[in-house]
Amino acid sequence: MNKKIANRLLMAIISIGALAIAFIYLNYSGHPSVGMIQVSRGDVVEGISLSGTVRSQKQADLGFGSAFPATITKLFTKAGDSVKAGAMIAQSENADVQAQYDQVLASVSSARLLLDELNASVKMEKLKLKGLSSNAKKVQKAQVTVTEKSVVVQEATLLGVQAGLRNALAQLQKTIIRAPFDGIVAKQNVEVGDVVAPGVPVATFITGKDIFEIQSFVSEQDVTKIKVGDTADVTFDAYGNSAIFSAQVVAIDPGETTKNGVPTYKVTCVFSGNDDRIKSGMTVNILFKTSKKENVVRVPSTSIISRDGKQLVLVSENGTGQEKEIITGITGVDGMVEIVSGLSEGEYIAK
Repeated sequence: MNKKIANRLLMAIISIGALAIAFIYLNYSGHPSVGMIQVSRGDVVEGISLSGTVRSQKQADLGFGSAFPATITKLFTKAGDSVKAGAMIAQSENADVQAQYDQVLASVSSARLLLDELNASVKMEKLKLKGLSSNAKKVQKAQVTVTEKSVVVQEATLLGVQAGLRNALAQLQKTIIRAPFDGIVAKQNVEVGDVVAPGVPVATFITGKDIFEIQSFVSEQDVTKIKVGDTADVTFDAYGNSAIFSAQVVAIDPGETTKNGVPTYKVTCVFSGNDDRIKSGMTVNILFKTSKKENVVRVPSTSIISRDGKQLVLVSENGTGQEKEIITGITGVDGMVEIVSGLSEGEYIAK
């Protein structure tokens, strides 16, 4: 074997070795698999995705949510009235519950005001550090620390009273009966001044036409992110993701329903219009859009590596894979992640 052939053979072996090392690096060192994608811009939609079942909306017997007898103080409808979803049907005596709600609301305002004042104090005390002598600066820093601790305590206090406000609002809502969907008051069983026992219907409500509703169940972590009146995009397993229907939340059960040992809350939605494709018993997917970022740099979540509290991607630079730290924003329901910094449109990263 002459020297020229030997050199060529050596170069071939080196090239094969380099490719093998690169393959091992990209495939077996905790990085995404070989295959690059180009970073692009687009919309990222954060939301809550639920599954549910369609049912025909025939009638509903409406009563108060309280566990105690309720005295009727106001009636807003009569038999035969057509009303919209969310319209008030009746109200029971709630002066004490209203007073409790108002008191907690005032506590929330006071707690928020005090927190604002403390945060302002921290800023002012930090400004005083400028131009102080060493000893005076040490004393002033100690004061800043004390005030910052007060801020932390007040933040916890605010969270506590806000939780109390949510509970007070829930109790207040139990004294009001609202229409769960567009329809007709078929019967109204009470008059002002009547005392109604728990579970006794005050009115019977019907659709008046063939309207379908969706029943779904949401976790206790997500129930606070959904409210009556919210809209949602609905797709059917039978029709695929290209056929999108619109629906609106008309009711959220105040009490939990345990499913597989986990507390959940029933959410009822009504379709925004009639459609011959909607059938009772069909399975649907419901998307509540809680946040949307438009035309942002985004990448698939599968391209992101989490290590030691950092988020990384494998970027193609000069023919080699280089780890690059990124800062992310919201994560979309489709798995796309907003990139706040660290990547630019047009770069190539591993899938």
